[in-house]
Amino acid sequence: MRKFLVALGVIAAFAIPATALGVSINPGQLQTGCPGDGTYHFVAPGGSASSRLTVDFSGSGDVTSIAPDKVNNGTAHWTIDASGTIVSASATNANRLVLSDATCDQKKK
Repeated sequence: MRKFLVALGVIAAFAIPATALGVSINPGQLQTGCPGDGTYHFVAPGGSASSRLTVDFSGSGDVTSIAPDKVNNGTAHWTIDASGTIVSASATNANRLVLSDATCDQKKK
């Protein structure tokens, strides 16, 4: 019986798809960004073309499950135009998720 349970556990571990595993952005990067409109660049080391990004912004421009703009040397990259600070962000099929840059739009005087 014990061998059966161990075998069942091993089978279950392999049955979980890797793409279902996700990572959240570092909590220290939450509430960062632009008070108004801006351009955000996210990177996910260990990511691939199958990685998906989901971001909730305090303003408009929430992003749900989008593919990366590019993948370079095992790092997925996304560039997004949105409004507000980051409330939450996560990526699938990656080791980490980092906000690489946030460039705020200049208000016209």
